[in-house]
Amino acid sequence: MPSSYWQRAATLTIDSAPIVDARGHMNPELPRRLDAGPGYDRERALELVQARYQNVPQIIPITMERALGDRQVRRTLSQLRASGWLDWHLLTALANISINYRLSTRQDVLWNEANTDDISERLL
Repeated sequence: MPSSYWQRAATLTIDSAPIVDARGHMNPELPRRLDAGPGYDRERALELVQARYQNVPQIIPITMERALGDRQVRRTLSQLRASGWLDWHLLTALANISINYRLSTRQDVLWNEANTDDISERLL
C-alpha cells in the first residue's frame, strides 16, 4: 500500500475511520455501523471471553511461561496493554503465535476436514 494510506490511517479515530478494502479503497456501500450488529448477544460474548481466560493458558502453558519470563516480551505486552489491548486480546495473540509456529514446523500436518480433530489434539 502507498505510504499515503498509512499516513492517513494513522490520523483516524474509531468514529472517523472509513470502511476500506484490503487495498485501502473505501467501499461506499458499506457504511459504518454504530450499533452492535445483528445477532450480537452480549451475554454470549462475555461467556466466550471468559472461556478464553480459562482455556488459552491450558493450551499454551509452556509458551506463556517462556513469554512471561522474557523481559522484552513483558515490555511489549505492557505497551500493548497501555495502548488498549485487553488481557484476552494478549492471550489470543500468544495462542495464535504459538499455534502458527507449531504449524510452520510440522511437516506431517496436512489439514483437511477429515483430520481436523486429530491435528488439533496433536498440536494443542
